Amino acid sequence: MAWRGRLSFKVYNPIKPEKYGVKQYMLVESISGYIYDFEVYCGIGKTVIETVTGLIEPLMDKGYHLYMDNYYNSVNLSETLRERKVYTCGTIRLPRGTPKELQLKAKGKIPLDTTIFRRKDNTVIILWKDKRVVSLITNLHNADTMQVQRRKRISKRDILSSVEQVTVNKPTAICDYNRYMIGVDHFDQMVKYYQFTRKCHKWTKR
Repeated sequence: MAWRGRLSFKVYNPIKPEKYGVKQYMLVESISGYIYDFEVYCGIGKTVIETVTGLIEPLMDKGYHLYMDNYYNSVNLSETLRERKVYTCGTIRLPRGTPKELQLKAKGKIPLDTTIFRRKDNTVIILWKDKRVVSLITNLHNADTMQVQRRKRISKRDILSSVEQVTVNKPTAICDYNRYMIGVDHFDQMVKYYQFTRKCHKWTKR
């Protein structure tokens, strides 16, 4: 949340539209964008696993599906939540517990529209080559793929080049991730429509 005043736990993120603000971790319903719970980052060092398990604690042992981006996901977190009947899916940073073999493959040349996966018990790591390599971890999917339509520009050099529809074999886990990881985006969209921040002016004392 945007904030430029004096605050000890104000954070700076150069890639955000509002570069200074208060950082929040939110647990959001995946379709409606309704916030179930949130936690404000106050500068206190907590691990990612502690943050996620703290937010999801009331919903554990009930079979919920949890979708997360690569900031939170790791093999350890996926296995920990699986033991509490929370089934997870999301992108992952490869150094966070994935096999060394997959890390080397991701750095090499992978043919377009290729799926590579490795499984350990119920946890599956998937690499899929689209325009770049997409890495994903899930314990509620397998490595099945489905055919989806995608737009492709025929010639990049020509400004007036035509666009055609091509069929690609996309992992089902990535399709579900794109479908259900819109809750926080929906919330951000609603906040943008109904602005509650106001510009403040400092009144000098007489």
